[in-house]
Amino acid sequence: MDGCYPDPATPPLSQDCGWVFQAYNLPNSVTGLSAYYLSVYYSDFQKEMALLSNPTTVVTGWDVNPDYGIVALSYMVTQQTTGFDMAMHTVALAQMQAAATQESLLGRVITAVSFNAGQISYLSYGWTKDKGTVYETTVATSTKATAWPAVQQLAAQGYIITAIGGNNANGVIIVGTKVKGDTLPRKVGAILPGTGNASEDTSGVIDGAMVADIFDETTKQGFVARIFEQ
Repeated sequence: MDGCYPDPATPPLSQDCGWVFQAYNLPNSVTGLSAYYLSVYYSDFQKEMALLSNPTTVVTGWDVNPDYGIVALSYMVTQQTTGFDMAMHTVALAQMQAAATQESLLGRVITAVSFNAGQISYLSYGWTKDKGTVYETTVATSTKATAWPAVQQLAAQGYIITAIGGNNANGVIIVGTKVKGDTLPRKVGAILPGTGNASEDTSGVIDGAMVADIFDETTKQGFVARIFEQ
């Protein structure tokens, strides 16, 4: 999610960017997997993406901020699996669903999405060891305040949340992906402001994968939701 505030459209006394991330131990049964977080100057963006385009690396999220001249990235590197094939695209918001549908028909999964100078930049990956699987992908939009209900709706239809991004000015983009024809609901949960614990029945989910930390820098509360899924 966008970590830059205030909006450059409203001249601030100061401008700053920062991103919050949570570190968790891997399950005992998982080895050979490392997660990394970094920020780079927008002028070095293409060079950095070229370095990350290798068969053992998957970018799992990004925030592209040309107005602030910076890009934040999260990615994972695996020692046991190879064959990941990265592609980067930028499209208009109105074209995002059509682009996502085409990616899924090609057996590709969108793993990162961000607003970028009024358009949408996204990353998709194929896997050379499995070129036969066909997916279904749905792109949902929401505000930060309604992102959690939007995630719940996608999960109820069997979608795994494979990418999420956004900012205060444009809202949130949520990408849900599932194997074509799959209807089994996915289990999701969230920690919401003021609850101290999960606000939904999330037995086991809080120990699952964290999908997103959502903050709204324009509010006193700031924290909006921390979303998990199994």
